Amino acid sequence: MLSKSARSILQQLEPEEAELTYEKSAGFWLGNHKVSTRAVNELLRLCLIRVVSGDEAEYCDYGISGDGRKLLRDSNYVPTILKELRKRIG
Repeated sequence: MLSKSARSILQQLEPEEAELTYEKSAGFWLGNHKVSTRAVNELLRLCLIRVVSGDEAEYCDYGISGDGRKLLRDSNYVPTILKELRKRIG
C-alpha cells in the first residue's frame, strides 16, 4: 500500500520524540535528512501523520498518527480514511 520511501519515513517517526519538520523555503526534513515531498504527501493523504505544532503554510512539525502506528504494527491494516471512502463509494 505504501511506497518504500513513505514506509521508511513512518518507521523513523515511530519513536515518540521523532518529528518530521516542514519549512516553506527548505522542504521536509527528518532530523538532518531531507525527505521526499511526494512520500510525505502520500502519508498526509492517508492521514498516517498529523500536524503536531506550527502553521502548515510556513513552518510546522509532524508526528505519526494513531493510524500510522496501527499500520506499522499490522501491514494489513486499512487506514480509517480509506474505510470511510469505501463506505461512501460502496
